[in-house]
Amino acid sequence: MGSTVSCVILTMGDRPAEVNRAIDSVLAQRGTQVELIVVGNGVDVPGLPAGVRMVRLPENVGVAAGRNAGVACWAGSIKIRRWPCCRCGWSIPRADPASGGTCRACAPGIPGALRR
Repeated sequence: MGSTVSCVILTMGDRPAEVNRAIDSVLAQRGTQVELIVVGNGVDVPGLPAGVRMVRLPENVGVAAGRNAGVACWAGSIKIRRWPCCRCGWSIPRADPASGGTCRACAPGIPGALRR
């Protein structure tokens, strides 16, 4: 199979449906091996699929430190960070602040909204 893609998803546990959709989106990738790390920023993340690694931080340390905790664990040769769309939960690349964290399917008229 080629390169392994490492992906970190950060959650505070307040949007489980969106995080689960982001996880499903990453795991649905084909043609490459995927290493997925979910960081619970001060929370447990129950019910993760087999093979998904969880990093639980004892307290909410903020977005940057939370993602860095996940990044410290990844081993793949290609590394990405994903954000769940704030509306549908689809896993999108790092959000442009102008998009409000939404994908183009949810916010087609918002400049900077990201394509799925």
